[in-house]
Formats: sequence, C-alpha cells, structure tokens
Amino acid sequence: MGDASATHGVSEAALTAPATDVGGPVDSGAIDASGPTEAVDSAASTPAGSAKLYFDVGSATPPASAEADLAGVVAALKAEPSTKARISGFHDESGGAATNAELAKERAQAVQGWLESQGIGADRIVLDKPMVTTGGGSADEARRVEVKVE
Repeated sequence: MGDASATHGVSEAALTAPATDVGGPVDSGAIDASGPTEAVDSAASTPAGSAKLYFDVGSATPPASAEADLAGVVAALKAEPSTKARISGFHDESGGAATNAELAKERAQAVQGWLESQGIGADRIVLDKPMVTTGGGSADEARRVEVKVE
C-alpha cells in the first residue's frame, strides 16, 4: 500500500483498518484487477457529495487532504442511510496495465478503509473496476480516486 510511514495526515489506523462486513454482503461488483480495465474520459467535474483524491506517483497512501476532501462524502452518507458510496480508482495508459490496475485498486481500497473507519458500513461501499484515464488529461489527473454518493 505504499510507504506506511508517510500517512500525510491520515491516521495509520484508518489506512490499515481491515475491511469488515458490518451490515450484510459486500457488493459483488468489487474491484477485480485481473481483466482489462474500463477507459473513461478525464474531463469529469466533482459534484456535491463526492470527492476526488489525487495520489503521488506509485503510492496508494491517501493524500494529506483526504480527510477534508471526504468530509462531505461522510456527512452525506450519514445523513441519508439509504445511499451508498461508489469508489472508482483510475490510472493512466503508461507502464504496465496490470501494475497500474493493481495500484488503482489499492488506492480505492485505502479510501474504502478510511470510510469504514468513519463508521460507514462495508455494505454501503461499492468498488468499481479500475479504469484507465484517457482523453489527454494530465498524469496527475490519472492518479486519482473518485468517490460519489448515490
């Protein structure tokens, strides 16, 4: 999951908390990095009740801004118990596809663990398959995780 000593403002317990099933089965659409990844356009904006987290090269450690960026997501999820968080990890087309997909998966799982540490049940979190960022976006844009409340 990257350098555990560089938590960038996110508690170590939040980064290493195991995924738990506290309310029922976890969505069967969880990340599977074994197959091809879905391509998406990188020009999307961040609507209210969602967050975009940008990661350092080769790192699955959430950025220092993670807690502040995800505060609105946690508030929206706690305010409306019937909603779910959809987490999507992105990567670019450079380098090895399997390595990039695994890193996107690890980033998404780190965000999942943090949401669970904030009291969001695993049954309310859906992990999408890692996606390739296309459309001429920057490399920084490709190293991201998006969280949307649905």
